[in-house]
Amino acid sequence: MTTPLICIDDPILGGGDPDGLIALAGIAALRLPLLGLIATRTPVARRAAAARYALDRHGAGAVPIGIGSDVGTASPDTRTPSPWQTDPGTATRDEVAALLADQPPRSVRLSVTGPMTDAAWLIDQPHLWQAVGQVAIMGAVDPDGPASNNQQDPDAAIGFYHRLAELNTPTTIIDSTAAIWAHIPTRVWLDAEASGDSWVAAVGHAMHRQWERLWHGVATGLLPHRSVQWYLDGWCDGAAPAPGESPRVVGTPAYDVLTVAALVSDEPLGIMEPHPRWSNMHVLRPDPAAGPARAVEAQMRLINAALGPRS
Repeated sequence: MTTPLICIDDPILGGGDPDGLIALAGIAALRLPLLGLIATRTPVARRAAAARYALDRHGAGAVPIGIGSDVGTASPDTRTPSPWQTDPGTATRDEVAALLADQPPRSVRLSVTGPMTDAAWLIDQPHLWQAVGQVAIMGAVDPDGPASNNQQDPDAAIGFYHRLAELNTPTTIIDSTAAIWAHIPTRVWLDAEASGDSWVAAVGHAMHRQWERLWHGVATGLLPHRSVQWYLDGWCDGAAPAPGESPRVVGTPAYDVLTVAALVSDEPLGIMEPHPRWSNMHVLRPDPAAGPARAVEAQMRLINAALGPRS
């Protein structure tokens, strides 16, 4: 792929959700043409530092990281100091976004896998947005839907979706349905957790904690009923475990990895369903006939590169 990329992401090891770091490290390891990253969501400085470390592992030290909006919420462990962080420098969101001014019209692909505050700002900069030709969003089908990325800044999400429609920007939405359908086998994360590379082991451990934390929510009644069945059907084998037993987790969604994989793939990873409201948007849906193999393979290309030896 030679089409330049720019990412707006909220990468972090804490919170049990490091798939943004995996996606960034995979981009770097595969030498995909990443123009820059805008880090977003509180604590944004730690997220930028975590991203800097992930990119530097694979020789992408020259890729600038801009400090974006310190919005939304985060779990307490995202604020814990980590050995896998590097000073991201002093670049701002505006400085990274300014790189778009030198790109030909509609030549850049934009991945949005965090709160949409900075994306909503960017789309209102016509001299920069002219370079954006395709967008992939990890979020809800409806702008005010329940997905975390939409709810971190609901007004920005609503404004961003409407502006995408007004400007007729081709957009793919990846929601939890597609990510769960194309889940990554748990053995990938358990093998990573056992790695002798401390960063790879930390990533595997964070993904492992993700499904354990969700099961704690199921077992203690903290998750609403609809989320309980979503967890059992999507992450496990569908059956509720016997009292006192843990579920048999078979796979975990890697939301940000799937979003980047869909954006850089030359072919659809599932069924591209027209959005119910806007003609410029499609929603990635499971393909019952073909199955998830192509989507899983596209993600594993990024994951294997990210978790492989330093390059």
